[in-house]
Amino acid sequence: MKKMEKEKKSEKQRLSLLQVLKILAAIFLVCLYPCIFMYVSNLGETHIGKICIPLIAFLCVAFVVILINKLIFKNPDKAGVLTCLFMLFFVNFNFLTKILCSVIGSLSYKASCIIVLILGCIILAVFMIKKFDYEAINLIVVIVFGTLIVVNFLSAIPKFSDMGKVDGFVEVKEYAKKRDKKPNVYYVFLDEYGGSDNLKYYYDFDNKEFNDFLVDNKFSVSENTRNYEGMLTKELLPNMVNMEYVTKAGGLQNNNMKYMEDPVLFRFFKEMGYDINVINHMNFIKNKDVKTLFESTDECVENAGVGSDDIDNLLISNSAISTIFMCMGAKSSTYDAYRDDLKNMFSAFKDCYKETGKDSTFTFSYLQVPHAPFVFDENGNNVDDSKVNSFTEKELYINFMKYVNKQIEEFITNVRVNDPDSVIVIQSDHGSRYAMFRMKDYKKSDYDAELETEKMQNALNCVYIGGEDFNIEGLTAVNTWRRVLNHVFGTNYEDISTEEYIYKWKPAF
Repeated sequence: MKKMEKEKKSEKQRLSLLQVLKILAAIFLVCLYPCIFMYVSNLGETHIGKICIPLIAFLCVAFVVILINKLIFKNPDKAGVLTCLFMLFFVNFNFLTKILCSVIGSLSYKASCIIVLILGCIILAVFMIKKFDYEAINLIVVIVFGTLIVVNFLSAIPKFSDMGKVDGFVEVKEYAKKRDKKPNVYYVFLDEYGGSDNLKYYYDFDNKEFNDFLVDNKFSVSENTRNYEGMLTKELLPNMVNMEYVTKAGGLQNNNMKYMEDPVLFRFFKEMGYDINVINHMNFIKNKDVKTLFESTDECVENAGVGSDDIDNLLISNSAISTIFMCMGAKSSTYDAYRDDLKNMFSAFKDCYKETGKDSTFTFSYLQVPHAPFVFDENGNNVDDSKVNSFTEKELYINFMKYVNKQIEEFITNVRVNDPDSVIVIQSDHGSRYAMFRMKDYKKSDYDAELETEKMQNALNCVYIGGEDFNIEGLTAVNTWRRVLNHVFGTNYEDISTEEYIYKWKPAF
């Protein structure tokens, strides 16, 4: 008899332990799923360690919530279900508010927060008052979220298999044939600088003053350059410096960046005995076999918000944590370090002609402007830190671009006065991606993907070759470089084309 009672008691304890494990598993998987989803969605641009801090934060909140629920409701299964529901709303709070704002265009952020809170309270109240089979619900949660996580990983297998497969080396198809003259070459790469069509379409702005300056200084300017193959810097820049379409839109960006380690342009000029100088704003260039004239500090890169769209920040910003901090009056860090870095960068950039010695020099300046944050107005005055990443106020981008124009004009003047026989190529990867950053304001039926992509791909493209006439109208960045090398160094590169990429409608949550 006693033996039977012991066996029943032991069985009851085992069932109780399984029950607890099931409840904890349900809560854990609810907190884990958005982290895994974000990691898999950004595979190749981040690493799995980035989910640790958000996941720990979510689990700490869940631990407090389930303790409170257990004290109130006694029933552990019910406490588990309510905790799962609470965490679903907590982890996705700002995601839900953004959906509401997207669906109801005139809705303010504060109003959307109130609606989400009310909706959450109603659902929680239903589960508090009505009787459900809470044990079964916990099991369903475990099965559903466990399956979703497994499916996410399975869907990412092709990307996992592609990781590390790219060596990033592109053969130089042809080296220079004309070597009697070896002018200094300056390549200025700008990020998010719109071509004429881009600026007129999104901002109703005519960049005539800057374009006239370029023409007056003997530049050839293309009004209709479009880099059709992508919309992201890590998809476009590797193609530009290798003069080949080596990347694929939507591919692993870490793989794309391997093409930046020893690109064709660097080897082309090294083979002729050129020195290679680099202005490395935001530390985008990883090539070590160069002379670095300027490099951003790690503190500045962090301060600039570069990487602020990494998954840890996105997970926190999508959750209620960011809203709580906002309500508490917490302020984000200032952009003063980035402003100082920009000033130092432009100073080195404008004087880079001084770093050309007896040997011919290829100077590559990577300037991540007028890309956000838009920290200066056109006169170099500070913009309010709360606005520097905003695309809703169009003048922020335009005024920052005007400030950048002044720096470029000073650079051009310095080079033309001190190095008039040089070659200067100034290009951007894409134009202002206004539609991309305002996607939450578009409805799918109102978004013309082909039109918007065409406008966003319109980039700056201009060339100075010692004051010579040189037509580049309508050329892509890749083909422009091929023509420049043909003209100056006697190569026979042919124009090449690539499949056109279309940026489809997607709510930018």
